[in-house]
Amino acid sequence: MEKRRQLEIQTVTVSYERRSKEAPVMLHLSQEWRQRDAEAFKQVFIDTLDHIPESADLVVLSEHPDAHAATAALQAFAKERNHLLVVPFGVKAFEGETCSNRVGVFWPGGHILLDKLSLSSDDQEGKVVAGKTLFLFDTPLGRMAVLNCHEYTHVDLLEELAEHEVEIIVVVTVNQASRLYWDYALADAHRLFSFIIIGNIADYGGAAVFAPFRNQGTPLRLGSRLLHTRGPAQLRADVELNVAQLKELREGYRRQGDAFQIATLVAVVPPERFLFSADDRAPYLRNGTEESNALDRVVFRPVPAAAPASRSARIAVAQLEAPSLNAYLETGYRFSRAREYPVFREVLRQHLATLEQRLTLRNQQLDFLVFPEVFLPREMFQEVQEFAVRQGTIVIAGAEYADPDPDRLRTEGLHGANECAIFIPQRKGSGECQVHTYRKLTRSQYDARRPGPGGKLGDKFPLDLGNRLLRFHHPAYGDFGVLICYDFSHLDIVRSLNLAGGREPCELLFVVSYNPDAELYRACCIADAHRFYQYVVMCNVANFGGSGVFGPVRTPGARQVITEAGKGMEGILMAEVDLEGLRKARRTEDALLKGGLFQRRPGILHGRILPARSTRGAAQPRPATPA
Repeated sequence: MEKRRQLEIQTVTVSYERRSKEAPVMLHLSQEWRQRDAEAFKQVFIDTLDHIPESADLVVLSEHPDAHAATAALQAFAKERNHLLVVPFGVKAFEGETCSNRVGVFWPGGHILLDKLSLSSDDQEGKVVAGKTLFLFDTPLGRMAVLNCHEYTHVDLLEELAEHEVEIIVVVTVNQASRLYWDYALADAHRLFSFIIIGNIADYGGAAVFAPFRNQGTPLRLGSRLLHTRGPAQLRADVELNVAQLKELREGYRRQGDAFQIATLVAVVPPERFLFSADDRAPYLRNGTEESNALDRVVFRPVPAAAPASRSARIAVAQLEAPSLNAYLETGYRFSRAREYPVFREVLRQHLATLEQRLTLRNQQLDFLVFPEVFLPREMFQEVQEFAVRQGTIVIAGAEYADPDPDRLRTEGLHGANECAIFIPQRKGSGECQVHTYRKLTRSQYDARRPGPGGKLGDKFPLDLGNRLLRFHHPAYGDFGVLICYDFSHLDIVRSLNLAGGREPCELLFVVSYNPDAELYRACCIADAHRFYQYVVMCNVANFGGSGVFGPVRTPGARQVITEAGKGMEGILMAEVDLEGLRKARRTEDALLKGGLFQRRPGILHGRILPARSTRGAAQPRPATPA
């Protein structure tokens, strides 16, 4: 983490005439077997080009190290056929012992060779020289960027693509962990609101295409996986990328906010950078105010020295059934006033009593207990604090809205705040406990709504938004942070909580949610668990499921999943995470991690890559006919 390199960002304007400006972008994705000698590659290369349809706008080929020898032929092919080509060259020795790992981007008027920016352990062992420039391509197809394998693990690079609102992200890789990259892509299609194209070699498979929306009636998970392959297989596929619809969605959300819809499409509401709102936008997005840099002002709260550093942490995740939607809407999210509340309170008390009895019988120490978003009634704060003190347990709980005046419920004066309470006991049985409050920075489509017709969501009422992040340092557990639901859709928020001030990522990230898009957030958990090399704890309501504990570990069964619960399952999950092993793995070379519990390290642990300056349009592509 102490290593830092400066990154130059250059935007290349790619100009040529598409065959049809109105038609969707036609992608041709090729996944070929990796050939071991130059002659075999030459034949496969010729055959691959022969199978590219003339209608293709964007062509993504799979990697072979001998492709560099075909640079002139690729440029001539792009010019003759009017294609935009992405061709990974892989590792190639040059100038003695040093090597390059490059991707070629070709269009009718020229090409640029991209040197890999984030080097894997294999690249470093092979003495690959890292690149210095991130290229963005403004093309007739849309704004595009290309990432080379390990670059896709580096959150600094992803944040730059988000800042520049790239529309098409091409990821080329030679990687057996294709499922991890799928989870990356599911998360990024949402957080960056972009098309994500994954290209791999046929030996490993896993080529896939993701979008942040789907057509009505398409029964795809999240609607965003347009194409995918499992296992080793040759692939030559054509996929339509409706970039025009993506632009329309982005522009519509900016004009109308989360109420915008296209009748033929289903889309998950994007992060707030793509949303217009007169008063909903979080303070960190209000440029020009004193709060505009709130993400860089992480409140770092050291807690009392309760215990020496712990080797592990036992975490309980309370995936419990939430009050009914009407209980929220009819009380202004102060559901302790609802008729059904007494039953809810007694059930919650029984869950706490059962958990405490379970811990006593097993003589176990519980380190963390997590409840969902807008879940804990404020009148029970004292009971929960007493539980925390008795058990020596840090309790993290989303709280019902607070408003001392019940007569304001259906008036224009109604307002609320979505908050999470963090109870931190000094030591077990001491009677001392710190209580902190984190206020949600962002407003989702489900926050602060009045009752609508037919029991549905109605108009919005004002929501007081937070302006700071909370990151805690605990002598026993290290650093941990807390986010509330829609905050987790924002890569800039997650990145700042983990990395602001040049710190290492938190060991633990807790996300409390009330979210129907459980599969989407599961993908975000897995992506962040690896990209930030941390444990991510998701607590959702049983109504939607998806709660769990995820980490950068090789687990039996589902990858990186320590425990999780499905939709409709009510209960308190228990899991133990290896904190000492995590800290050690962060400092261990990747070669020594092979075959062990922990995965290879992501780009961020190999060093930060931060922008030096932006030189829009300054890149000079090579001529169409290279010398």
